[in-house]
Amino acid sequence: MKKFFMWGLGLFLLTAFVSCNDDDTTPVGYGDAYIVSKYVVNEDKSDSILEYELYMYAYGYYGTLSSVEVTAGLYESYTLTKNSSGTYTYESGFSTELPYATTYTFQYTFDTNEIITTTDDLTEDVLEPTVITSCVYADNEIDVDWEAVSNADAYEVSLTNSEGDVVFRSTTSSGYLSSSVTSYSISSSSGTWTSGYSMEDGTYTVSVVALMADSRYYFQAESIASAKVVWGEDN
Repeated sequence: MKKFFMWGLGLFLLTAFVSCNDDDTTPVGYGDAYIVSKYVVNEDKSDSILEYELYMYAYGYYGTLSSVEVTAGLYESYTLTKNSSGTYTYESGFSTELPYATTYTFQYTFDTNEIITTTDDLTEDVLEPTVITSCVYADNEIDVDWEAVSNADAYEVSLTNSEGDVVFRSTTSSGYLSSSVTSYSISSSSGTWTSGYSMEDGTYTVSVVALMADSRYYFQAESIASAKVVWGEDN
């Protein structure tokens, strides 16, 4: 049976849990490490090569994080960077080499000088990027179809504008798309749009992300496939 994997909903429920337990002042940290795979065009643009990236994120509750350090096994160490949303992240950059499969230990330092740790086991499990079979604009929506990805637990569809900003995600408070879904329509009535964003005619990038959950229903791996589409140009 496929795992019930809905990280978006998990965050929603976790926030509700925090709000209902605000008498608890013990800091809590959450961290995850996973492998991202995608096809990257080589330098002479003659072929695409499957490459991998180590991605990590971390966040805290019941306190303000001041830093997050991660050690992998006995020798590798990483410093995560805080982004505008308050989440700490790390991206290794894409390479043909798989990230180090081992136990990743997250050390969270809060502004109260309290330090706690959690661990996450990373395996060499990866997902093959899907093949997008159709991606067309018509009647003020984008219809995208893709091939099923073996061992995927869920999907997410996103839309990026020419400035590189993600303006739409299919994920809602109900979570990700089911692993049985292989088509989706991006429209004003679907998914989650960037607040206040108004679509303009032009070229956009549609990405289909396949997701694999680990034993804790965090990420273990994800893969990305993308296609260009012109909003405002009927096919």
